[in-house]
Amino acid sequence: MSALDIHLIFPPQWSPFQPFLSTPSLKAYLQGNGYSVRQSDWNVEFYDFFISRRRLPRAISRLQLYVRNLSSEFDDYRNHALVSLGILKDFDEKERLAKRLLRRECLDDVEDFYKSVTAFKRLLHAFSVAEPIVDVGTSSLSTSNVLASFASIDAFCLNEEDNPFLQFYRDKVASITEVPRYFGISVIGTEQILSSLTLGAVLKQRFPAVPILIGGSVFSRLVDRTDSIRRLFGRYFDLIVRYEGERPLEQVLAADNPFDPSISGITYVEGERVMSTGPGLQLSMDEIPTPDFSDLSLDKYYTPEVVLPILSTRGCYWDKCAFCYHGMIYGDRYRMRRPEALLDDVETCTVAMASLTSPSTMKRSRPSCSRSSLKYFPRENSFLPAFTSSRNISSWSTTPACTA
Repeated sequence: MSALDIHLIFPPQWSPFQPFLSTPSLKAYLQGNGYSVRQSDWNVEFYDFFISRRRLPRAISRLQLYVRNLSSEFDDYRNHALVSLGILKDFDEKERLAKRLLRRECLDDVEDFYKSVTAFKRLLHAFSVAEPIVDVGTSSLSTSNVLASFASIDAFCLNEEDNPFLQFYRDKVASITEVPRYFGISVIGTEQILSSLTLGAVLKQRFPAVPILIGGSVFSRLVDRTDSIRRLFGRYFDLIVRYEGERPLEQVLAADNPFDPSISGITYVEGERVMSTGPGLQLSMDEIPTPDFSDLSLDKYYTPEVVLPILSTRGCYWDKCAFCYHGMIYGDRYRMRRPEALLDDVETCTVAMASLTSPSTMKRSRPSCSRSSLKYFPRENSFLPAFTSSRNISSWSTTPACTA
């Protein structure tokens, strides 16, 4: 049996500027209960791949083809292709400027910072114009109408020409040296659906005996809406972990049979039927440990300063917006972390930053925090307020952090 219980993976597309909280939170809880956990943020690594020199020849070839062959009906797209060719003609300089976003000196001059941000976005735009389907931004991903049918989803996930995630995942999965008992994929936005399904297909091909768990708000919501999701089981994943994942995952890892109906908050297929177990008891906010970022490469994120998110609440105190399902995954309950526990999180993350980043990085990014003075963590526009010893921590009310 593998010594590694689960390998948690956060897939693209999400923000390339900081890690998301899902896998660090799960890792902290599961490791605290005696399980061996590895986590990977393949979202930020996909950004490096997507705008890499390796992909440059294909992008240029496609753009040239569009310019030559598109009819007048598609003049707008043809013009985008011409602009993109101009951007990629200066690839070396654009890449240099974009990579400066990872260094502190990028903030020394506001014009230099603007140039780096602009170069990063222009490279994403140019490579996206070259893609037949996928358009990647810093805060969005569009995939045309691929999600309109299961047939188009299946076709996309296997199409090397149309799917830029496929080669990326084949490379990443081929590099896995320690095979876990389970793979876990965290999907917290619709932008990640096609990417996560592609990942599931690649994992299935490489490690057919390892069950794949998929969790997060998106699939929790899909299970509640339709049984048609049944055809995704077995092909892309084996089990859906619904709502908050800590306790269901702990029960799965402890069980001999991951499809045991006594496990709370899971969905699986039995014969032709989709089976869902009831939600279990939620963790109290005091039972949720500080997120563990220990095996993430913090120097890969496209920010001059190290940025670590922390958890102040779960759920939404308003919970009335028709367009938003953020609160659903938390059982439509709003829970706030005690200010003292939140400050412990900040201090723990400070130590984590000291151990996870180089001395030169820490010299400029380590936040100053103590119980008597919290000034900065790690961005000036953080939701954490500054307070001094003259202010009573017990009366400090935290502002909800919207991370989804």
